[in-house]
This record gives sequence, C-alpha cells and structure tokens, in this order.
Amino acid sequence: MCSKCARTLGGQGKIANGAQAPVWFKEGRWGEVCNYCVDDVTLERDLTVFVDKYGFVVNGKTGQVLRITR
Repeated sequence: MCSKCARTLGGQGKIANGAQAPVWFKEGRWGEVCNYCVDDVTLERDLTVFVDKYGFVVNGKTGQVLRITR
C-alpha cells in the first residue's frame, strides 16, 4: 500500500518504504522488519475494511475516486 493511500484513511502513512525491509533483514534488524510487516498488514486491513464499507478508494496520486464493485 502506498503511504498516500494510508494517509487518506486517517493514518500517518507507512513507517518505511518497502525497499527498506530487505536492507534491515540483511543487517539483522529483526525488530524493524517485524514492525514494518505488522504495520503494512494493519494498513492493508484498514484499506480492505474501508472499501468493504464504502465501496471506493481514492487514488493517492491523482485524487481520482475508484469505485470497487463485486
């Protein structure tokens, strides 16, 4: 999930860029890797709940409303 999408849900955005996790892994910084993963999954869950409830999401770069239908 992009940080802009996370912020549109009322959050602060992601705690790091996804490219940072492999660097932390190679450096043995397991706490940061775990925190990043938990945060990312939580943001994805929140986005899914939002889409299920409201049926749309806003493109964080363009501001375009994207309707989600089943």
